[in-house]
Amino acid sequence: MDMGKVPERHVASTTAAVEGGRYPLDTVGRVKAEWVWRELWTQARTEGCSDEVLRLAVIVGVVRASGAGGLAPLRRAEVLATRCGAYRPRARKLLVVRSKWKSLHTVDVADDLHVVLAAWLKRRAALVAEHIGGGAVEALFVTVHHTKRSGGVIKQVGLPLDAPGLLWSWKRWATGQNVRHAGELGWEALPMRFEQVRRAWWQPSE
Repeated sequence: MDMGKVPERHVASTTAAVEGGRYPLDTVGRVKAEWVWRELWTQARTEGCSDEVLRLAVIVGVVRASGAGGLAPLRRAEVLATRCGAYRPRARKLLVVRSKWKSLHTVDVADDLHVVLAAWLKRRAALVAEHIGGGAVEALFVTVHHTKRSGGVIKQVGLPLDAPGLLWSWKRWATGQNVRHAGELGWEALPMRFEQVRRAWWQPSE
């Protein structure tokens, strides 16, 4: 549903959900969202950066870049569906499929995003080669550690990242930042849902 055009019959239930602390939750400010990107980029450029932080930096950077031009930033499913071969490094373009329009869109990749994206592509190739043995994995974003799913199923490193994996990746990083900056004057805790950050790049600058 386009949240900018909510039918009147949904207004009452939506208002009650907000007042009750349920979805839709408040969007962080644009300044806070930009801080998230800069902090992740800085961490991703630090020697010894973990695979998970590097991957998250690229995801956040791609979502941020996709919000240019007035379009809604990429949604979770669209991020996860992005293919490795969709990036054109010379042209600095990333091709993504927008599910709402069921068509290809081009995301312009600025220099800062290109740096971490290029680093991730190298790290990703090594992960897939080591754990999948050169198997065909088209997803741009893959798992970086073995993950236990419901039923005791173990998801192997190098396989396509799924929605729960992305959810927990963000939660781990956001929790770490909240602990690190707790008590600092003016610090506002990061939300546990990245959606609250994503929507900030679809609003006028503050």
